[in-house]
Amino acid sequence: YHNHDKYDDCAVSKDLDEGPVNRMSRWTLNSDLKSIDEDSELVMFETPRLNTQTHNSGYIAFGKDGYVYVTVGEAGTKKAESTDGTPYPMAFDVMLGVVVRLTDDGNIPPTNPFSSENDPKSVRCNVKGQSGSHKKPCQEIYAAGLRNPFRFAMDPNADGTRFFINDVGDASWERVLEGGDGHAGAQYGYPEREGPCEKTTTTDYKCQPEDWLDYPVHWYHHNTEDGGAITGGAFVPKDAGWPSSFDDAYIYGEYAWGGIRIAHPNKNAECPWDECKIPISPWDIDVFSDEKKVV
Repeated sequence: YHNHDKYDDCAVSKDLDEGPVNRMSRWTLNSDLKSIDEDSELVMFETPRLNTQTHNSGYIAFGKDGYVYVTVGEAGTKKAESTDGTPYPMAFDVMLGVVVRLTDDGNIPPTNPFSSENDPKSVRCNVKGQSGSHKKPCQEIYAAGLRNPFRFAMDPNADGTRFFINDVGDASWERVLEGGDGHAGAQYGYPEREGPCEKTTTTDYKCQPEDWLDYPVHWYHHNTEDGGAITGGAFVPKDAGWPSSFDDAYIYGEYAWGGIRIAHPNKNAECPWDECKIPISPWDIDVFSDEKKVV
């Protein structure tokens, strides 16, 4: 997954028709298993043109279902809109701010929410990164509504495919989102939502869950006390030999203010929007390490 100067135009501007693309490719190893066959590139998909230098990263991992998952940043397009006025990151016809799911040869899994089997109006968007109409969702998209899903982590303890997405926030919240089985077609809500609330708000009347929203499993304030950029994460495998205090734990890095945090699910710690002015996530958080600039 790399930045590609497809149009000989790597300069960025406010024009959505200028700039490079992000490309996901697969190569074949040579028989020595030490080098790749440079002529074997299989382009699996490309994003729309990138008119900013922000939020272009992502992560790649295989699920237990055998499919490859890729997170794609929204590339600073929160103000751009699809043909029905939906912001690009929330649109299912634009491959920005999304989770992509493919077979290992770049084809569409039949259980994707917008596969041809599930939506006859859907189309492949692997060449241009978008369909050009909200009425034609992209078959590659598994979920939408992300900002900067810098990393995600597969859960080795789950029976099926389960992962947590660490989505870097804008001005108010950092959040962890659940993906995988049971989350096909998930809408994570950015830029309309950030953390548990409407974007840039922390007041109770703007933090209520919505039926259309896939609510985060954990969140924390984007400030000088709690942090400003959630980055890498990992589950603790049950057979890792770690102390029992790490059972069911999730570990994540905080880049802006440093440190590694360890999170344990605790429903007793939760205080939802209708009980607390500022919602509290259902996780207990401890400091695992105070190392700085963790990615």
